[in-house]
Amino acid sequence: MTTTAPAIVGPDETKRVMTGSRRPREVVIVGGGASGVLVAAHLLLKTRAARVSVIERRDRLGAGIAYGTDHSEHLLNVRAKGMSAFPEDPGHFWRWAKTYSRASLEVSYNQEAFAPRREYGNYLRAVLHEASGGNRNERLQFLHDEAVDVVRTADGHDVVFRDGHRLAADIVVLATGNEGLPMPPTGRRFDGWNTDAVASIPRSAAVAIVGTGLTMADQVLSLLHGGHEGTITAISRRGLVHHGHVTRRAASIPREEIPFGAPLTRLFRWLRTRVRESEQADVNWRETIDGLRPYTQELWQGLNADDRRRFLRHVRPWWDIHRHRMAPRVRRALDEAMRSGMLRIVAARVTGFRETEDAIDISIVPRGSSTTETVRAEVVLECRGNSGIATTANPVLLALLKRGAARPSPLGLGIDVTPASVLIDAAGRETPGLYAVGPLTAGRFWEIVAVPDIRVQAAALVRRWIEAGILEPAEVHPTEGGGAQT
Repeated sequence: MTTTAPAIVGPDETKRVMTGSRRPREVVIVGGGASGVLVAAHLLLKTRAARVSVIERRDRLGAGIAYGTDHSEHLLNVRAKGMSAFPEDPGHFWRWAKTYSRASLEVSYNQEAFAPRREYGNYLRAVLHEASGGNRNERLQFLHDEAVDVVRTADGHDVVFRDGHRLAADIVVLATGNEGLPMPPTGRRFDGWNTDAVASIPRSAAVAIVGTGLTMADQVLSLLHGGHEGTITAISRRGLVHHGHVTRRAASIPREEIPFGAPLTRLFRWLRTRVRESEQADVNWRETIDGLRPYTQELWQGLNADDRRRFLRHVRPWWDIHRHRMAPRVRRALDEAMRSGMLRIVAARVTGFRETEDAIDISIVPRGSSTTETVRAEVVLECRGNSGIATTANPVLLALLKRGAARPSPLGLGIDVTPASVLIDAAGRETPGLYAVGPLTAGRFWEIVAVPDIRVQAAALVRRWIEAGILEPAEVHPTEGGGAQT
C-alpha cells in the first residue's frame, strides 16, 4: 500500500457534473477528514459503479484537526489494534504501520502501541488510494474546494461551491467533523489549533490555556517539545484532566446485566457498583468503562430528554476524563510538568479577558468561590473543544439550517438525523439521499467521535445502500476473508 494521494481537482477546474442518465451513481462527500475518508473507502471497496467525489478545503485528505498535526508527540488515544479503517479486519492499521510507517511507535510497531496521529493521517490516505484503484483513480476525485450549500433537485441533490459551480449527486454525505469554537486570532488570544501561533510563542512566555481536555494536553506537549520554559496555567470549570490508559483489555460485560432504559441516576448507581465490585476482584476501573463501549450508543438513546440534559450538564466532564483517556506517555509528560511547577491546573470559571500592552488579564471565579481573581499571561490559547452546532461557521451547515433543510439535534449536539443517519429537516421529515456521519451525528449516537465508532457507522451506511438496491455490491472486496492486502 502506498500513500499517493487521489487526483486533485482545483476550485477553478471543471467539475464532473452528471446529465441525462444517472448511472453510475454519484456520491459526494462534504468533508475529507477521517469521517469522509472512511465513508469513501468503504464505498469504493464494497460497491461497484459508484463514483465518489470528496470535497475538502484543506490541501490533503485524512487530515482534519486530529490527524492534520505534524507533531510527533501528538499520539492516538486508542491503541493501534483498535484503529483499523475496517471493523471486519481489526488488525489492518497496525499491520500497515509495521510495514509502512516511517515513525517510531511507542512499542516498536506492536499492536498495543499508541501511534503518532500524523501517521494515522498517512494511513487514511493510503487506504483511500488503494481503495480507489491506485494511480488510476477512475472512481474517485478529490475536490480541493469548499461547499456552501446542498440543494435538493428532481434527480437528487446539487452541491453548491463558493464560486457558484454545482455538482450533481445521487447521494450526499456530510462529514464535516467537530464544530469547534470559532476563534479568529485577536491580539494575544488564539485558537489552540492555530499551529503557527503556538510555534511562535516565546519560550519564556507565561501561557494560559482555557480548557483542560485533550486539546490542552496536545498544546502543552507542543510547548514542552519546543523547549518552553515559561509557566503554563490551564483553566476549566472543574479542573479535570483526562486519565491515562493503563490496562490493555476490556471487561466482558454481559448484555443482560446492563439496565437499558433505566433513568440516569439508576444507571450510574449500577455503574459505580459494577466498578467497585470489579476492583474488589482486582479488575481496574478502566476495564469496566471499556467494557461498556459496545453499548454506549444504545444507552444514550435509551435516556429521555431530561436525563440527556442532566448527563451533559452534570456527568459528562467526569465521563469524558474516564472514557476518553490519553496515551500513557502523554499523561506521564503532563504529570511531570505539574510536579515541576511548570503546568498548573486551575478549577475556575472564566468571566472575561482584558488585553494590555504586554499581557492579557483573565478574570476567573475559582470553583467554590464567589470572588473574582486575575490570571496574567502573555498568550492565551483557547482549547475548550466542541462548542455545538449553535456556533458553527461552516457555510454548508449554515445554509441548510437557515433554509430549514436541516435542524439542530436536541441539545444542539450536531444536526438531527434518523437512526440510519438520514438528515431530518425543520418540519421533522427525512431528506432522501442526504446523510451525515461522524461527530455531526452526536445528538443521535453520542459516542461517535472516535474512529472505532465512525468506521462502524460508515460500513453500516454503505451496507444499507446496498441492501436497499441504491448501490450495487462489489463481487469481492479486499477486506473479505482474512483482511485487506497491505
